[in-house]
Amino acid sequence: MEEGIFGLLGHENYLEYVGSVQDSGKHLLNLVNDILDISKIEAGEMEFEETVVDVDDLIRAGAKIVANSADKAEITPNIDVPENTPHLRGDDLRLKQILLNLLANAIKFTPAEARVSVSACIDQYNAMTWRIIDTGVGISAKDLPRMLKPFEQIRGAVAHTHEGTGLGLYLTKSLTEAHGGTLEIESEVGRGTTVIVRFPSERTFFRPDRRWYVDGHASASHLFFNTLRPRFSFFSLILANICVIKSVFKRKRSD
Repeated sequence: MEEGIFGLLGHENYLEYVGSVQDSGKHLLNLVNDILDISKIEAGEMEFEETVVDVDDLIRAGAKIVANSADKAEITPNIDVPENTPHLRGDDLRLKQILLNLLANAIKFTPAEARVSVSACIDQYNAMTWRIIDTGVGISAKDLPRMLKPFEQIRGAVAHTHEGTGLGLYLTKSLTEAHGGTLEIESEVGRGTTVIVRFPSERTFFRPDRRWYVDGHASASHLFFNTLRPRFSFFSLILANICVIKSVFKRKRSD
Protein backbone atom coordinates (compact mmCIF):
# COMPACT_ATOMS: atom_id res chain seq x y z
CA MET A 1 0.00 0.00 0.00
CA GLU A 2 2.82 2.39 0.88
CA GLU A 3 4.45 1.85 -2.52
CA GLY A 4 1.13 2.17 -4.35
CA ILE A 5 1.57 -1.04 -6.33
CA PHE A 6 -2.20 -1.38 -6.92
CA GLY A 7 -2.80 2.36 -7.29
CA LEU A 8 -2.70 5.55 -5.25
CA LEU A 9 -4.37 5.59 -1.83
CA GLY A 10 -5.91 8.99 -2.39
CA HIS A 11 -5.47 11.47 0.43
CA GLU A 12 -1.87 12.01 1.53
CA ASN A 13 -2.83 11.33 5.16
CA TYR A 14 -3.47 7.70 4.23
CA LEU A 15 0.18 7.31 3.24
CA GLU A 16 1.23 8.73 6.60
CA TYR A 17 -1.08 6.32 8.44
CA VAL A 18 0.28 3.35 6.48
CA GLY A 19 3.82 4.40 7.38
CA SER A 20 2.88 4.63 11.06
CA VAL A 21 1.31 1.16 10.98
CA GLN A 22 4.41 -0.27 9.30
CA ASP A 23 6.78 1.37 11.80
CA SER A 24 4.68 0.13 14.73
CA GLY A 25 4.64 -3.37 13.28
CA LYS A 26 8.44 -3.38 12.88
CA HIS A 27 8.86 -2.08 16.43
CA LEU A 28 6.62 -4.83 17.83
CA LEU A 29 8.41 -7.48 15.75
CA ASN A 30 11.80 -6.30 17.01
CA LEU A 31 10.53 -6.41 20.60
CA VAL A 32 9.23 -9.98 20.21
CA ASN A 33 12.46 -11.12 18.52
CA ASP A 34 14.61 -9.56 21.26
CA ILE A 35 12.54 -11.20 24.00
CA LEU A 36 12.74 -14.58 22.25
CA ASP A 37 16.51 -14.27 21.82
CA ILE A 38 17.02 -13.32 25.46
CA SER A 39 14.81 -16.21 26.60
CA LYS A 40 16.85 -18.67 24.51
CA ILE A 41 20.17 -17.34 25.85
CA GLU A 42 19.03 -17.42 29.48
CA ALA A 43 17.67 -20.96 29.02
CA GLY A 44 20.90 -22.05 27.33
CA GLU A 45 19.01 -22.97 24.16
CA MET A 46 20.45 -20.41 21.77
CA GLU A 47 22.05 -22.25 18.85
CA PHE A 48 25.25 -20.86 17.38
CA GLU A 49 26.64 -21.79 13.97
CA GLU A 50 30.30 -20.98 14.34
CA THR A 51 32.41 -20.12 11.35
CA VAL A 52 35.41 -17.95 10.51
CA VAL A 53 34.18 -14.39 9.98
CA ASP A 54 35.98 -11.67 8.02
CA VAL A 55 35.75 -8.76 10.47
CA ASP A 56 36.43 -6.08 7.86
CA ASP A 57 33.61 -7.37 5.65
CA LEU A 58 31.31 -7.71 8.67
CA ILE A 59 31.82 -4.11 9.79
CA ARG A 60 31.49 -2.63 6.31
CA ALA A 61 28.31 -4.64 5.71
CA GLY A 62 26.94 -3.40 9.04
CA ALA A 63 27.69 0.21 8.09
CA LYS A 64 25.72 -0.26 4.84
CA ILE A 65 22.73 -1.66 6.72
CA VAL A 66 22.51 1.40 9.01
CA ALA A 67 23.37 3.82 6.17
CA ASN A 68 19.75 4.97 5.77
CA SER A 69 19.43 5.85 9.47
CA ALA A 70 22.84 7.52 9.39
CA ASP A 71 21.88 9.62 6.34
CA LYS A 72 18.69 10.80 8.04
CA ALA A 73 20.73 11.75 11.12
CA GLU A 74 23.32 13.48 8.89
CA ILE A 75 26.06 11.20 10.21
CA THR A 76 28.72 9.32 8.27
CA PRO A 77 30.15 6.44 10.34
CA ASN A 78 33.92 6.19 10.18
CA ILE A 79 35.37 2.69 9.83
CA ASP A 80 38.86 1.91 11.07
CA VAL A 81 39.92 -1.69 10.43
CA PRO A 82 43.66 -2.11 9.75
CA GLU A 83 44.70 -3.99 6.64
CA ASN A 84 45.06 -7.73 7.21
CA THR A 85 43.16 -7.68 10.50
CA PRO A 86 42.71 -11.32 11.59
CA HIS A 87 39.36 -13.03 11.25
CA LEU A 88 37.13 -14.02 14.14
CA ARG A 89 35.60 -17.37 15.04
CA GLY A 90 31.92 -17.03 15.90
CA ASP A 91 28.35 -17.01 14.70
CA ASP A 92 28.23 -14.61 11.75
CA LEU A 93 24.58 -13.66 12.33
CA ARG A 94 25.02 -13.00 16.06
CA LEU A 95 28.26 -11.07 15.61
CA LYS A 96 26.48 -8.88 13.07
CA GLN A 97 23.61 -8.45 15.55
CA ILE A 98 26.08 -7.24 18.20
CA LEU A 99 27.59 -4.72 15.79
CA LEU A 100 24.26 -3.45 14.41
CA ASN A 101 22.76 -2.93 17.88
CA LEU A 102 25.74 -0.83 18.95
CA LEU A 103 25.94 1.13 15.69
CA ALA A 104 22.19 1.86 15.75
CA ASN A 105 22.46 3.11 19.34
CA ALA A 106 25.41 5.35 18.52
CA ILE A 107 23.61 6.91 15.54
CA LYS A 108 20.36 7.28 17.47
CA PHE A 109 21.89 9.34 20.27
CA THR A 110 24.35 11.43 18.26
CA PRO A 111 23.42 14.87 16.89
CA ALA A 112 23.74 15.77 13.21
CA GLU A 113 27.25 16.15 11.82
CA ALA A 114 28.80 14.70 15.00
CA ARG A 115 31.10 11.68 14.90
CA VAL A 116 30.38 7.95 15.03
CA SER A 117 33.20 5.48 14.46
CA VAL A 118 33.76 1.75 14.65
CA SER A 119 37.15 0.08 14.84
CA ALA A 120 38.57 -3.41 15.21
CA CYS A 121 42.07 -4.47 16.22
CA ILE A 122 43.95 -7.12 18.15
CA ASP A 123 45.91 -6.46 21.34
CA GLN A 124 49.29 -7.81 22.43
CA TYR A 125 47.57 -11.00 23.60
CA ASN A 126 45.97 -11.54 20.15
CA ALA A 127 42.49 -10.79 21.52
CA MET A 128 40.08 -9.05 19.14
CA THR A 129 38.61 -5.73 20.33
CA TRP A 130 35.83 -3.67 18.77
CA ARG A 131 35.22 -0.04 19.72
CA ILE A 132 32.06 1.84 18.79
CA ILE A 133 32.53 5.52 19.61
CA ASP A 134 30.08 8.42 19.36
CA THR A 135 30.27 12.08 20.30
CA GLY A 136 26.61 12.14 21.30
CA VAL A 137 24.74 13.06 24.47
CA GLY A 138 26.62 10.65 26.72
CA ILE A 139 25.55 8.90 29.92
CA SER A 140 26.13 9.94 33.51
CA ALA A 141 28.30 7.75 35.75
CA LYS A 142 25.40 6.92 38.07
CA ASP A 143 23.29 5.67 35.17
CA LEU A 144 25.96 3.49 33.50
CA PRO A 145 25.26 0.35 35.62
CA ARG A 146 21.59 0.48 34.60
CA MET A 147 22.36 0.61 30.87
CA LEU A 148 23.03 -3.12 30.67
CA LYS A 149 19.83 -4.14 32.42
CA PRO A 150 16.72 -5.17 30.43
CA PHE A 151 14.09 -2.54 29.59
CA GLU A 152 16.34 0.36 30.61
CA GLN A 153 16.58 3.46 28.40
CA ILE A 154 18.82 6.22 29.72
CA ARG A 155 20.34 8.91 27.55
CA GLY A 156 19.41 12.06 29.42
CA ALA A 157 16.50 14.16 28.24
CA VAL A 158 16.51 12.61 24.77
CA ALA A 159 15.92 9.07 26.05
CA HIS A 160 12.17 9.15 25.64
CA THR A 161 12.22 10.84 22.24
CA HIS A 162 13.77 7.78 20.60
CA GLU A 163 11.87 4.60 19.91
CA GLY A 164 13.35 1.46 21.40
CA THR A 165 12.68 -1.63 23.48
CA GLY A 166 15.30 -1.11 26.17
CA LEU A 167 16.58 -4.62 25.39
CA GLY A 168 19.24 -3.87 22.79
CA LEU A 169 22.25 -3.42 25.07
CA TYR A 170 21.23 -6.24 27.39
CA LEU A 171 20.86 -8.60 24.41
CA THR A 172 24.14 -7.37 22.91
CA LYS A 173 25.97 -8.02 26.19
CA SER A 174 24.40 -11.49 26.41
CA LEU A 175 25.44 -12.37 22.84
CA THR A 176 28.96 -11.11 23.52
CA GLU A 177 29.23 -13.21 26.68
CA ALA A 178 27.91 -16.22 24.76
CA HIS A 179 31.04 -15.84 22.61
CA GLY A 180 33.17 -15.72 25.76
CA GLY A 181 33.65 -11.95 25.44
CA THR A 182 33.00 -8.86 27.54
CA LEU A 183 31.19 -5.58 26.89
CA GLU A 184 32.14 -2.35 28.65
CA ILE A 185 30.74 1.18 28.40
CA GLU A 186 32.72 4.37 28.96
CA SER A 187 30.74 7.60 28.79
CA GLU A 188 30.52 11.21 29.88
CA VAL A 189 27.52 13.50 29.60
CA GLY A 190 27.95 15.90 26.71
CA ARG A 191 31.14 14.20 25.50
CA GLY A 192 29.88 10.92 24.07
CA THR A 193 30.07 7.19 24.62
CA THR A 194 32.53 4.39 23.85
CA VAL A 195 31.42 0.77 23.86
CA ILE A 196 34.25 -1.76 24.01
CA VAL A 197 33.63 -5.37 22.97
CA ARG A 198 36.47 -7.80 23.67
CA PHE A 199 36.60 -11.38 22.44
CA PRO A 200 38.93 -14.04 23.90
CA SER A 201 42.19 -14.68 22.05
CA GLU A 202 41.16 -18.24 21.15
CA ARG A 203 38.51 -16.73 18.85
CA THR A 204 41.10 -14.83 16.80
CA PHE A 205 41.82 -16.68 13.56
CA PHE A 206 45.19 -16.10 11.93
CA ARG A 207 45.50 -17.08 8.28
CA PRO A 208 49.01 -18.44 7.65
CA ASP A 209 49.36 -16.53 4.35
CA ARG A 210 48.86 -13.10 5.93
CA ARG A 211 51.03 -10.70 7.92
CA TRP A 212 49.25 -9.60 11.09
CA TYR A 213 49.68 -6.29 12.90
CA VAL A 214 49.11 -4.92 16.39
CA ASP A 215 48.91 -1.11 16.42
CA GLY A 216 50.85 -0.88 13.17
CA HIS A 217 53.59 -3.36 14.13
CA ALA A 218 53.99 -7.01 13.22
CA SER A 219 52.33 -9.10 15.94
CA ALA A 220 54.34 -11.34 18.25
CA SER A 221 52.63 -14.41 16.80
CA HIS A 222 53.57 -13.39 13.26
CA LEU A 223 57.19 -12.78 14.20
CA PHE A 224 57.36 -16.03 16.17
CA PHE A 225 55.99 -18.20 13.37
CA ASN A 226 58.01 -16.36 10.73
CA THR A 227 61.17 -17.06 12.75
CA LEU A 228 60.37 -20.77 12.97
CA ARG A 229 59.06 -21.22 9.44
CA PRO A 230 62.51 -21.67 7.75
CA ARG A 231 63.38 -24.29 10.37
CA PHE A 232 60.25 -26.39 10.02
CA SER A 233 61.60 -28.29 7.01
CA PHE A 234 64.91 -28.93 8.83
CA PHE A 235 63.12 -30.31 11.90
CA SER A 236 60.88 -32.42 9.71
CA LEU A 237 63.93 -33.95 8.01
CA ILE A 238 65.52 -34.83 11.38
CA LEU A 239 62.29 -36.44 12.61
CA ALA A 240 61.99 -38.45 9.41
CA ASN A 241 65.57 -39.75 9.81
CA ILE A 242 64.92 -40.69 13.44
CA CYS A 243 61.86 -42.69 12.39
CA VAL A 244 63.89 -44.53 9.73
CA ILE A 245 66.66 -45.35 12.22
CA LYS A 246 64.12 -46.64 14.75
CA SER A 247 62.51 -48.90 12.18
CA VAL A 248 65.92 -50.31 11.17
CA PHE A 249 66.80 -51.13 14.79
CA LYS A 250 63.42 -52.82 15.33
CA ARG A 251 63.98 -55.02 12.28
CA LYS A 252 67.48 -56.00 13.46
CA ARG A 253 66.14 -56.94 16.89
CA SER A 254 63.38 -59.04 15.37
CA ASP A 255 65.97 -60.84 13.20
